[in-house]
Amino acid sequence: MTNKLSLFSTPLYKGVSENTEILKLAQDLFYSWKSDRYDKINQSGKNTSGLMSYHWDLKTESNSVEDFEKFGITTFYDGSLTDKPEWGVVIQHIIDNVFDLLRYDYNGNICITNAWATLYPKDAFVPEHIHNNSLFSGVFYIKAPSDCGNIIFKDPAYISKTMASNMNGFPQYEILHVGKVQNGLMYLFPSWLPHYTQPNSSNEDRIIISFNVDFL
Repeated sequence: MTNKLSLFSTPLYKGVSENTEILKLAQDLFYSWKSDRYDKINQSGKNTSGLMSYHWDLKTESNSVEDFEKFGITTFYDGSLTDKPEWGVVIQHIIDNVFDLLRYDYNGNICITNAWATLYPKDAFVPEHIHNNSLFSGVFYIKAPSDCGNIIFKDPAYISKTMASNMNGFPQYEILHVGKVQNGLMYLFPSWLPHYTQPNSSNEDRIIISFNVDFL
């Protein structure tokens, strides 16, 4: 008798919020923050932040508005959105959606330990990474035009799986999952799950809120 088990699967939760008011509020808050930050950079020339795309891996910092418009800009270096009262309604909406996604598998109170918003202009992306020191992480798409770039989740056991014997082609097992995106979509996943994004191929901004989750 031959028996095969696929063990240790990875949970990936997804849901879509149809609350267009929240999406518009989040977009307005982000663009307001961006405008204010650009004003400060233009006035002082000293306000620096890390860049996105391939500069994210290099940990490149810049105070150039042109760099941010080309590679992307994030609120990550300006403190967590959870500490900013103007973002309170948006954060509560995220908490409510996380609770809804997890309600059948997890009990207890949910805490967003930190959250940040990121804008990806045309051709911008984020390289492969994980979220350290957290249980679950998520991404909430507050602006996701067509062809803005999907999120890619990578099987953390891909190395061992590609070493399987009697391989027919390479690799034998699927090691990537392409998560298609849209306005209001939320993905929730274990923080150790490697992920990255495709470049934004549209002529509009892709804006997301990333966050980490803990349970109280």
